[in-house]
Amino acid sequence: MFFFKRSKFFKSLFLIVFLSVVASVFTATPGSASSDFVATHGQLQVIGNQLCNQYGQPIQLRGMSSHGLQWYPQFVNYNSLKTLKEDWGMTVFRAAMYTDSKGYIHNPSVKNKVIEAVEICIDLGIYVIIDWHILEDGDPNIYKNQAKDFFNEMSSRFGQYPNVIYEICNEPNGWGVSWNGQIKPYAEEIIPVIRANDPDGIVLVGTSMWSQDIHHAADNPLNFDNIMYTLHFYSGTHGHDLRSRIDYAMNKNAAIFVSEWGTSDATGDGGPFIPQAQEWINYLNERNISWVNWSLCDKAEASAALNPGANPNGGWNDSELSQSGRFVKSVMRQNYNPPIPPSPTTTPTTPPTSPTPPIPTDSPIPQLPKSRIPGVIEAENYDSMSGIELEPCTEGGQNVGYIDVGDWLSYVVLIQRSGTYKVEFRVASESDSGKFSLRSDNNVLTTVTVPNTGGWQNWTTISSEVYLDAGIQTIRLYADGELFNINWMSFELKDSPTGNYTLGDINNDGYIDSSDYTLMSRYILEIVKTFPFPEGELAADINGDGIIDSADAILLSRYLLGVISTL
Repeated sequence: MFFFKRSKFFKSLFLIVFLSVVASVFTATPGSASSDFVATHGQLQVIGNQLCNQYGQPIQLRGMSSHGLQWYPQFVNYNSLKTLKEDWGMTVFRAAMYTDSKGYIHNPSVKNKVIEAVEICIDLGIYVIIDWHILEDGDPNIYKNQAKDFFNEMSSRFGQYPNVIYEICNEPNGWGVSWNGQIKPYAEEIIPVIRANDPDGIVLVGTSMWSQDIHHAADNPLNFDNIMYTLHFYSGTHGHDLRSRIDYAMNKNAAIFVSEWGTSDATGDGGPFIPQAQEWINYLNERNISWVNWSLCDKAEASAALNPGANPNGGWNDSELSQSGRFVKSVMRQNYNPPIPPSPTTTPTTPPTSPTPPIPTDSPIPQLPKSRIPGVIEAENYDSMSGIELEPCTEGGQNVGYIDVGDWLSYVVLIQRSGTYKVEFRVASESDSGKFSLRSDNNVLTTVTVPNTGGWQNWTTISSEVYLDAGIQTIRLYADGELFNINWMSFELKDSPTGNYTLGDINNDGYIDSSDYTLMSRYILEIVKTFPFPEGELAADINGDGIIDSADAILLSRYLLGVISTL
């Protein structure tokens, strides 16, 4: 529903009632979207906490976002966007240009697809968001100079068109990146570049914690006109707590734009969670908050609007739409009768507690190695090798054999905790020439001499000690000798951290909250390799299996959401 705000534009109750009657034309429907939507509503502006059209009337935009243009450019073309406009009722399209992740910084030609998308949207008469899509580069200041050049070019080229909206930092998420410390100062340098060419264009500004910390921006807003703060959610992960943040920010007169949301969980996969998504849509419509759905592609994940193999040129039938795509199409087409909203309260409520933050969204999630330390690694479960052969093992399964000097086996491993490990090797030989070294990045960690065990299947265990840093790395068994077999190797942490810790309080601040979930997510994704205090690894191993993985993240998430009462 529309969410009107009393302002200087509404001088009487008569005007409010009149506008509530005609306001349905401000929301796209298949009929209204077939006309020139931008010609009707013109240059957008921000009045109070509302996005308004050129006449000062509140307006809600509904649309789709591309996936990364470096990965799925084929779905952004005239016919596909025309289908979204005329069949779905789309009034805004978001061109998501990743900066890192093989995006613009590494391949500047990706910009050409952004330009193409903007020109198509101008021709179709809809609004378009130029999205500087930071993600893995979690601090927007990393490529600040490139952002200045890019937005200077875009605003110079398209600043005269009312269609264009600028999103200057998609999801700030870097370690220690905050609104006051990094994001606001960045915005204060980028916005004047845009304003020099486009003095009244709408600028969307991301917030910390993957564009969830809008309350920080509301507490310390930017001093520019026509600024909106972005919020991102995924219906399988985020709910009431994050909506409370929106209420808090709007009560402080901050204008909110949901420039990305998905029907999946925060990874972009899982689900779709349609009832929860409908709850979100009802909420956004009631508050007249514009929204853009992630994403226009046929990737095999729940948040994709299209099924794998769908026609990139639009004209989709229902069989080509994913469950998410069918839902988004239905709610984008949906009309509603706008209510008259309350004005912002004069005294904002207390900021809500932190919602569960996401694992970073809308990029390929790194695949965790199959081999983990501490633990046992079967020798035959290598990731790559040279020269060796496999044979049946009397202890079960297979072993590695027929080893000559210079042969090697390579294993990509996830080392859960830094420290000194007791490493054991299960070996056998009928020769006295067996010798190998365990290496990491060509550094020799330990060298092992294999004794003559009296038979190729007469197994013995040899132990050594090595120091390993936490994180994902490649270790290699390199044959310095020959004529020996190996069955497995095991790693046991000797100097396991001890001390006082609370399960789940990973940052040791005395609270179990979203900050701990964020730390765990970043650790699992190898964004960070260690925790802030020595017992952090123990505090993060929620299920006590010696491995910090998604099972622990799920338990912590369920605890934070109140699904379970103890860890």
